[in-house]
Amino acid sequence: MELLEFIPRPFVLPYSNLVITPDGQYLIAAQQSSTNISLWDINTWERILGAFEGYEDVVRSMDLSPNGEILVLGNYDGSLILWDLENMQPIGDRMVGHTDVINKVAFSPDGKTIVSVGTDQTIRLWDAVTRQALGEPFAILTENIMDVAFHPANGTFATAGDEGSVTLWSPTTHTPIEQVLSWHNDAVWDAAFTSTGSMHGGQESTLLSMMVPLLHHGMLICGLPYSNPELMHTTRGGTPYGASHVSGEDGKAPLAPAETALCKALGARVATIASTLANTSVAVTS
Repeated sequence: MELLEFIPRPFVLPYSNLVITPDGQYLIAAQQSSTNISLWDINTWERILGAFEGYEDVVRSMDLSPNGEILVLGNYDGSLILWDLENMQPIGDRMVGHTDVINKVAFSPDGKTIVSVGTDQTIRLWDAVTRQALGEPFAILTENIMDVAFHPANGTFATAGDEGSVTLWSPTTHTPIEQVLSWHNDAVWDAAFTSTGSMHGGQESTLLSMMVPLLHHGMLICGLPYSNPELMHTTRGGTPYGASHVSGEDGKAPLAPAETALCKALGARVATIASTLANTSVAVTS
């Protein structure tokens, strides 16, 4: 891995949120516990002056719409703001509902829905066009939600909690899907799905590259053995290194039967290993 460039440090506070526009031309950076948001030209690494001028809220999280035209900002005061990147102006009034810090916001793959999660222990869905809440907030949880990620194909999303859970949710019923993963013994700060537009779009290399930092933290890697016959028959996603999905050129292809089977097989394998470790006394030497 080669260091290409870096953003100069004209400020004291560190950057806590970074997003790159889909065309790869610009980087948006927000500073921790600050109202300062900056826009950078990736080709020249010069800051574009005047961008986000007048933004007065302290940003906790942000995400770009799939077309790169709108930035959603989740603030420390519990509000969300949509920002037009072409005109560099806010879109309408702020979206209010949360009563505490918004830890994470995310656009759905089709750009029509926004999900927000926070330390008020609620999950909220929003219409990205009307900026109105979609129904009531999800049932109040027993832990703070630290991260959220949409499935690239079917509209479901996963949340990660500060007490170690990972939960898959239905956006229509506002209820968890199947079993809540709760074998982590500390906070889970990130959740992600692996999906690419083609068979060779990088899904295997993504899973492989993720293994190195996990091994550095002493984690166990749980793959999919070839005793799962779908690995030999899949013509889309699903790899020995983990579950994956090929979403097609337009990103809308549904899960194939083999992809679904391999996802369930990996979940069952992780559950079995985690349960065995939790109930077994193992001596670990350093």
